[in-house]
Amino acid sequence: MAAIVESSDDAIIGKTFRGIVESWNPGAERIYGYSAEEMIGRPVSVLVPPGHDDDVPLLLEKVRQGERVDHYETVRQAKGRRLIDVSLTISPIRDSKGDIVGASTISRDVTERKRAEQKLQNMLRGLVEGAPDAMVIVGADGRIALVNRQTEELFGYPREELLGQPVELLVPERSQGRHPDHRDRYSVDPKVRPMGAGLELYARRKDGSEFPVEISLSPMRTENGTTVSAAIRDVTERKRAERELKRVLVREREAAVRLRGLDRLKDEFLATVSHELRTPLTVISALAEVLRGSPDRDDRGELLERIFQNSSEMGGMIEQLLDYSRLEAGKVAMEARCVCLRDAMVRCIDLANGTMGNRRISLEVQEELRVRADERALERIVVNLLSNAAKFSPDPSTIRIAASAQERCATVAVHDQGIGIAAGEQTRVFERFYQGAAVPGKRGTGVGLSIVSRYVELLGGEVWVQSEPGEGSTFSFTLPLADSQR
Repeated sequence: MAAIVESSDDAIIGKTFRGIVESWNPGAERIYGYSAEEMIGRPVSVLVPPGHDDDVPLLLEKVRQGERVDHYETVRQAKGRRLIDVSLTISPIRDSKGDIVGASTISRDVTERKRAEQKLQNMLRGLVEGAPDAMVIVGADGRIALVNRQTEELFGYPREELLGQPVELLVPERSQGRHPDHRDRYSVDPKVRPMGAGLELYARRKDGSEFPVEISLSPMRTENGTTVSAAIRDVTERKRAERELKRVLVREREAAVRLRGLDRLKDEFLATVSHELRTPLTVISALAEVLRGSPDRDDRGELLERIFQNSSEMGGMIEQLLDYSRLEAGKVAMEARCVCLRDAMVRCIDLANGTMGNRRISLEVQEELRVRADERALERIVVNLLSNAAKFSPDPSTIRIAASAQERCATVAVHDQGIGIAAGEQTRVFERFYQGAAVPGKRGTGVGLSIVSRYVELLGGEVWVQSEPGEGSTFSFTLPLADSQR
């Protein structure tokens, strides 16, 4: 044992509980600079620098109680007042009876190690401080050991308020209870990886506000356990950009769908125009040819009347198509004002009379009933409904217009005695270019009721149809009452 003590590089010192040095090996001479002759019989406090005076009594008291002190790191003063970092292991010395009579201290000079650690610590601080992301270094105890300037700016805390605090301080309250378990699981298999892969992570600022983050974890093994470096990035702007990109993609998909729909409608439109307008043109051309070769004046009058009817019908189709085109392009200017509903209906009947044949139109509207509407839009609605009623009603027959007032709106109904509409078709009659299956031979653009629906919508009303096959149809729409009648 004596040989081991003599050859040890560590300082091995024996002393009494009063702190008097009783033994001093060569290792102690090398570390502290004092010879055995200089130290034996002197108090060990010679080696204690100012500010560490309490070290020796506290450590000796532990040993007196039979405890062993392991790897206690402190500062000692060598000869010439040179300060050194040491790691102390102190054990009790027992006599032959087993009584504790002193203490044996093994001192290891860790100055170089401490300098290297400090150098590494300074390098780490420099790397952390210069990192573009917020960096939070968390010790094995879950407390914050180091942060950088970006962390202060991101979370709103000065670093003095963060150091030594549980890392859960930066976690939203709803997740704080679970977070220690997550830390424990990570410490079982620590490795470089993103935190919460596949999850939406949020952090919490000093003011309590939360923000989305990405966190990358890197473990660092130390004597005190595993320290974890967390690189924290605020992804608020990226998330906002992702949401905007999704919205743009949705809008693009919707636009593509609309474009395909418009392309289909264009084809339907061209087919409708080429067929429906060609028919009256063909009739006009044939009648004109007959008229040119007919010497009979009576025949000429009848032929001219039929030419007039077909040209009028074609003009109505063109007007409908132009009207529909303006509505689709959003180029219809509306000027809503107080309108006497009865006067407006009379004007509409006058406009539609040329297409009614021998059909009669009855009108049931209160004199004083007034609505808020654009007069031209109202005319387009009623004239189209009358034209539609005439197309599918027998000649002669009666088409009835009735209007009544409710609490905040007026309802106008146009009833015909036509063939009616099957239940399965009633939901489609307001679609563009839709023409029912039960109307072969009935010419039209297929946009009349679509025009009605769009104008009613622009005036703030609703439109619907009630019909039974063979019992005629009633098309109804609402208009807001004028302010004076509410």
